[in-house]
Amino acid sequence: MWPRWVCCRKTTRGAARGVRFPDEPARIITIYLRSRLPFREDLFKMSSMLSRLHSLTLLGIDAVACVVEVDVFSKGVAPPTMVGLPDTAVRESVDRIRSALFNCGYEFPKTRCVINLAPADVRKEGPAFDLPIALGLMLAG
Repeated sequence: MWPRWVCCRKTTRGAARGVRFPDEPARIITIYLRSRLPFREDLFKMSSMLSRLHSLTLLGIDAVACVVEVDVFSKGVAPPTMVGLPDTAVRESVDRIRSALFNCGYEFPKTRCVINLAPADVRKEGPAFDLPIALGLMLAG
């Protein structure tokens, strides 16, 4: 088990840095350097899986780096939530991805999932995000 100074997700005070452990490459663990918070194992249980993929989006004729993060939760049943200023074609990509995964023999996650398209101030357009979202769902699910 990790030492008492390792905690998950939330930084409340003090200088904190993100560290990745080799056995969990997609989980960001926060180390509290000056915090005296007690270690709680219930915070560290694997309740979701995060996958992060890098992609590009067009802004005029310029390419802007975009990060696609997919978080699949172990509890809850709801349609996928997409955040990060997607247009209608990107929102409809979930239906295309669901049918493509089914036709390839993979299973679409039945639990709640959140798809984040960062940076949030750039409008994401077109079907270019279908492949990163599908790969993120396969990695996280």
